Order: sequence, then C-alpha cells, then structure tokens
Amino acid sequence: MMLSPRVLQRLPKHRIQSTILARGTHRGERKSTKLGTSLEFSDYRLYSPGDDLRQIDWNAYARTKKHYIKRFMDEQELLISIYLDTTSSVVLNKQKRDFSQSIAGAFGYMGLCGDDRVSLHPIGEKAPSFQFRKGRAYSSKLLSYITSLNHLEERVTQSFMKEVLRKLPKKSGLSIIISDFMEPLGEIKLSLKRLQAQRQQVRLVQVLTEDELNPRYKGDLKLIDSENSQETNVSMNKKVLQSYQKRLSAHQHDLARFCSERGIGLVTCSTSDALETVMFRDLRKKGWIL
Repeated sequence: MMLSPRVLQRLPKHRIQSTILARGTHRGERKSTKLGTSLEFSDYRLYSPGDDLRQIDWNAYARTKKHYIKRFMDEQELLISIYLDTTSSVVLNKQKRDFSQSIAGAFGYMGLCGDDRVSLHPIGEKAPSFQFRKGRAYSSKLLSYITSLNHLEERVTQSFMKEVLRKLPKKSGLSIIISDFMEPLGEIKLSLKRLQAQRQQVRLVQVLTEDELNPRYKGDLKLIDSENSQETNVSMNKKVLQSYQKRLSAHQHDLARFCSERGIGLVTCSTSDALETVMFRDLRKKGWIL
C-alpha cells in the first residue's frame, strides 16, 4: 500500500497552505480576494446606487443615520498541480520511485480532503494526467492512478522541467514538483522562472537516495546513465568520491540559493526518511501544511 492506514488517518486533519488566495470560479473552503455571499463578515462600506438593498445594515443606520453595506468573504478553492518525476532516473530506483509516489499521494490526498481542486501529472512517461478533481470521493482514485504508474514503458527523454511547462494550468495556483532535480541547473532555473511568470506559487520536493547523498562504492565499476544508457568505467577511490561530493554540494547550494532568492519553497529528503516525518514535521516547520 502506498500510504499506510496511519498516514491516511492523519492527512485529512491537515491542510496545504498557500500564500495565493484562491481566485477560482468554484466554491471551496479557502478565503478569496473576492467578496461574496458566505457567512463570514469582512467589513462595511457606504452604500452606492445600484447596491443590493438587502445588504444594508439597518442597525448601523439607526446609530449613524448613514447607509452601510455589509461585505462578506467569498470562499473559493485552491488549484493544486502536482508534477511527479517518472523519468528513468527515478522509476528505475524502487526506493526513489516509491518514496516520490508516496509524497505525491499524500499531497493529493490532503488537497482533495481539504476541498481543493487537485491534478497530478506524471512527467517522463506517456500516461495521461489525472485531471483536476475535487472532493474526498476522488482520493482513492488518485492513489490508484499513482500506483498504476509503476509500469515501465516508453519514456520521455527530454528535460523533465521542460515537460512540466507543457502541463501548466491556465489559472494561478500552487505547483508542487517532486523530483531528484538532477539535471542542469540552467534548465531548472529557466523553467522555474516561467512557472512563476504564469502566476504559480512553486514548491519543490527533492528526493534523493542515500547512495546519492553519501555514496559508499568501492573498486572498479561500470556506471550506466539511466536516461541515455551511456556507460562509464570508473575506479572508485577516495579522490573520486570527494570530487562527487564537491559537485553535489555545489549543485545543492546553487539550487537552494536560487529558490531562496525567488521565494520558491524547497525541501530535500532522503528515501531513508519516514514519510510521516517529512509530511508532518519537516513540511509543517516550513509552513507548507497546517
């Protein structure tokens, strides 16, 4: 099972937080920048010709002899787009694949239980996307959909981040991208800028294995690129491992600095981490969920 019964029980008690006030056209539970007809009072303003007379507060008129209109908060939904890396570098590693899918499932389940509108896009294979759906009734369908992505078929070979851009929604919302982000930083940065230009609040969940974070290989090895099948013979020694760690550290530092400068959320986790720890401790500390 992708999500344990304990996690499924806890997820509906939390909500995905966003600095974007929903501007959707469908009713939801989030406060919108629009004013509408909910029961939550916002403020008063003076009556203007053409206003609905039913909104006049006659108690205020009795005190001030002026006609005031009551204004109420409108409640709208948040559009949550989840982009799941299903390229070979992720799916060929069972730990990375399962952990990435679990995080995607947790976000999606939480969003649907929170009455938001959720979509999920597998980036890397030619499976159709899980288009925007709303309501807890779709939560089990979403989890089944993610599980169905485990098959290995023909995969997209071009940049993961470029493929994300092809799936962008037309309306503003929250974009959650789950990947190892092990591709050229130039492509990542350009794509993230374009995401923000499309009025998306962006959050990145980077999933890496322990072997990627702290490799312990020894001896003569043949390394095969999971994306293009290119083979490289390497003699693993202390110098090679130190060089790798240096390059990884530089990559991570540059990515983190760019995200910080652009106001993009970034969390890096290991496949050895517990899902509950990531979702209910790390992401809460970041303010991503409440």
